[in-house]
Amino acid sequence: MPLVELRGVHKTYRLGESRIEALRGVDFSLEAGEFTAIWGPSGSGKTTLCNVVGLLDEATSGEVYLQGEPAAKLSDDARADFRNRSLGFIFQRFNLIPVLTAVENVMLPLQLRGVAASEARASAVRGLERLGLAGHLRHRPDKLSGGQQQRVAIARAIVGEPAIVIADEPTANLDSETARDLIDLLHGINRENGTTFLIATHDQRLLERVERRVLLRDGAVASDEAR
Repeated sequence: MPLVELRGVHKTYRLGESRIEALRGVDFSLEAGEFTAIWGPSGSGKTTLCNVVGLLDEATSGEVYLQGEPAAKLSDDARADFRNRSLGFIFQRFNLIPVLTAVENVMLPLQLRGVAASEARASAVRGLERLGLAGHLRHRPDKLSGGQQQRVAIARAIVGEPAIVIADEPTANLDSETARDLIDLLHGINRENGTTFLIATHDQRLLERVERRVLLRDGAVASDEAR
């Protein structure tokens, strides 16, 4: 059974009197353990597809299944619980909370689950140490470089051992050397933990490292290549 399955998914946005069809009948599935990139030009629907998979947005029509369950039948509370327990997110602009330290940012998903603060902190510290940030646990985001902030964001995404990590342009704001290090890091997590990654990107460096590339063009799947 696929972790994710989209069947004939459309997503339409309204801007005033205009209608923008971001996804046009997308069929897509994602198996456990995959390291997959969704790629294509700006406006092709990459972020929209990730948002639909991540339950941040609802399909206008079509069917979305997550671990075999129809997403349309989930209540708002059930959707929020599924996001917190089964999904991790890495964003282009990191989306760290500026008033929290690195370790506090990483603790947050566990605390939202009701995990005790001491246990959440211990897990967050282990995650940050693994990502080479042992000396930056108490630093707030504005005291960290872009690469360090993205590592905190990765630690936050994986601390709860999610089934799927969704990454939207994770290397877009990073220099070449930092981007290569980050790509190696994500690939290592995929291999060592079996964590499934769905990555929206146009970064050729990242596309060269993934095992599957799904090209979106004008909101539809133009090609789907395994490597």
